[in-house]
Amino acid sequence: QPAVTVGAGAVWAHTYDAVTTKAGRYVQGGGCVTVGVVGLVQSGGFGSFSKNYGLAAAGLLEAEIVTADGMVRIANACTNPDLFWGIKGGGGGSLGVVTRVTLRTRDLPEYFGKAWGTIKAKSAAAYRRLIARFFGFYHDHLFNRHWGERIIFSPGHRLRISLVFQELNRQQAERIWKPFVDWVSASPQDFTFEVPVGFAEMPARRWWDAAFWKEYSPESVVADDRPDAPKGNFFWRGDGGQVGWVLHGFRSAWLSAALLNKSRRSDLVDALVASSRWEVALQFDKGLAGAPAEVLAEAKDTAMNPAVLEAFALAIIAGEG
Repeated sequence: QPAVTVGAGAVWAHTYDAVTTKAGRYVQGGGCVTVGVVGLVQSGGFGSFSKNYGLAAAGLLEAEIVTADGMVRIANACTNPDLFWGIKGGGGGSLGVVTRVTLRTRDLPEYFGKAWGTIKAKSAAAYRRLIARFFGFYHDHLFNRHWGERIIFSPGHRLRISLVFQELNRQQAERIWKPFVDWVSASPQDFTFEVPVGFAEMPARRWWDAAFWKEYSPESVVADDRPDAPKGNFFWRGDGGQVGWVLHGFRSAWLSAALLNKSRRSDLVDALVASSRWEVALQFDKGLAGAPAEVLAEAKDTAMNPAVLEAFALAIIAGEG
């Protein structure tokens, strides 16, 4: 199967440039392009499109690793298989120093895309109805391999959409969302669109192409302007707030897909209404429930906590400054 080999110092921006921009393939990695390749793989490895491509650890074919006895070893499914299994999600650096990895590459879809918007409810009761309606919509239309990234529940009764999609074009994404958008629009006494719900598509091969972003959407990226920076280094402007962050508190938890069932959904809605006095993000790409059967089977053959197989999202609450 087509593969790519990278050294320990690589970050995903370099890997996507080689695999996607230049070669027209896909390798499962981090959504933040400045994340290191080897650390992410050893820690399980979620990315924006995990619902379709699974864990980065599941795509590991072979690793070169220096173990505590100073020996350089090769680990794959046939050679040192226990060590190989352990570094697929067992924690970065806990079993040795990985100096090179070979990763499986995948077919690249024609399109990647984004969906965005902010909806504000005018009362607590309307906000609860909005959240309940969203999760019914999510369960029926978004709980599948096509959708990733997050929905954010914010103080002031706001629901913010920040999602990505793959194997769909803009028109298909709009049709999927139309019933939900129409439902919100039909109750102007209860809801307003602070940011209208919008959609955009682009050729998947250009998703991590620094030159493309600089030309067509320079406000979306920030170039690495250090004199010695490798060509093509950039990060998403939306990640800029992470520079100099101080986290005063942080909690996260995987949310079981059972909470999406009608018999349990009210519990989830109540919890989000109460907790959104803080900002709560649900990362739908950091949970594999809803992924294809083959993706789940591959994830089972890693050292990741098996709870991820039944989780539809990771809930994140942080106090920051």
